[in-house]
Amino acid sequence: MALTLRVAACPGQEQAKTNRVFLHPQDLAQLRQATFVTLGTEWVYPTAADAAVERGTVGLNAVQRRELQLALGDAVPVRTYTLTKDTHHAVSATFEIDTVVKRRSLAAPELSTDELEALARKRLVPFVISVGQSVVLDYYGTLLLLVAARLDGMAAAPDGGRPTPVSPLLAMLGAETSFLF
Repeated sequence: MALTLRVAACPGQEQAKTNRVFLHPQDLAQLRQATFVTLGTEWVYPTAADAAVERGTVGLNAVQRRELQLALGDAVPVRTYTLTKDTHHAVSATFEIDTVVKRRSLAAPELSTDELEALARKRLVPFVISVGQSVVLDYYGTLLLLVAARLDGMAAAPDGGRPTPVSPLLAMLGAETSFLF
């Protein structure tokens, strides 16, 4: 199922930090309440309904618009994405870290990898992500940009034998995923 929608901003600052794409409830209903969608690329985004989003538009945060090379008002195909038995589940996900806003006067926050992993687990599970895809995390008031650098998973053997390690380009982040920074 697919719709062509116009790009709009997220309905609010708090929604922008969720890494979801926002659709008017009637548009989301047309997409059969899809949990995940693609937006003209293979990158997958979780969805949320929000009546503040004008019908016929999709609300994206600035990072998503930059990453997808879309401007406000651009038309974009929005397609449902369905998890299949072939979707890899990430055993580990490695992210590069940067800040969303570069300010010369402020020092970068001291990062605790344990706290960052707990926050990533809270905000990004469940999430389908691709290598190279960016997500935003609010770390004590500093917006961090996390870019997926590597995904590692296990592929089931076709004969039911021992699973083999794989490095997929797209994987589902779950409760069992180790987050590395």
